[in-house]
Amino acid sequence: MRRLSLIRRFPTTGYTRKYSPALLEKTPFQFAEDSPLGRAVVYLKDLNTGDKSKSFAGAPFDFLPRRWVKHVVLKGSKDELALSRPHYEPALLTTLNERLKSGDVTVSHSRRWTDFEEYLIPRSLWAAKRVEHYANLELPLDADGYLAGLTGPSNL
Repeated sequence: MRRLSLIRRFPTTGYTRKYSPALLEKTPFQFAEDSPLGRAVVYLKDLNTGDKSKSFAGAPFDFLPRRWVKHVVLKGSKDELALSRPHYEPALLTTLNERLKSGDVTVSHSRRWTDFEEYLIPRSLWAAKRVEHYANLELPLDADGYLAGLTGPSNL
């Protein structure tokens, strides 16, 4: 039953082919270093822009979740692996959506999909201003000293 729901979700590639090239081209996705999904997005972006030197046979598929592998990776002639392009693009977009929601993939200059580190004070600025902030709050720089003060006899 699960297999049919994935196929029904993307019955044709016409709809996704209309928006996915623009989505992949215009959205500044940020991936972890050497991310399999990042390599797949770059590969598909190159194919969409008309890079004739790349064939679809060399597309990376190690990012695919197990539920998509049986639809995308097919046995070709002579037991060679072949990829189903009509299923590859929806699989990539679905995986990209899931990774965006989980925070594994971020989007530059986005409020909703930004990297969590961008909400924090930059590390270089924190290192320079840390002593000043602790002094303003009248807190010791040493966490052990602060914890010892909390568990001391006057706080019982």
